[in-house]
Amino acid sequence: MEQRSDDFKPKYGEFPCPSCGRIFKVESSVRRHIRYFCGKKPPPITGYTKYGEDDYECTKCKKHYKLFCTLKRHILHECDKPPKIECPIVGCNYKAKMRDRMLNHCRMVHKMDM
Repeated sequence: MEQRSDDFKPKYGEFPCPSCGRIFKVESSVRRHIRYFCGKKPPPITGYTKYGEDDYECTKCKKHYKLFCTLKRHILHECDKPPKIECPIVGCNYKAKMRDRMLNHCRMVHKMDM
């Protein structure tokens, strides 16, 4: 088996990024950091995230959302729809458009779990 020449062996030590100063133990790591990460926005957490910008707008009510899936839920269950879920507590007039909002209301206002 042939030995690698010194040119192709990983170089170990302290290799600082010239832009941000972050230290790497392997020279190839700092090169990768410079090429793909340093000074760039972080990659999206999900496929719908737009780096914290409100990029998704409802065309009916003009509300903005960071995530496409949140806009989709808004359009399907909330926008231009009256609240249908009534609070089960007698005398409480709260109504919600979505079940999770009603559950949260009951937990917070009436101190009950459903």
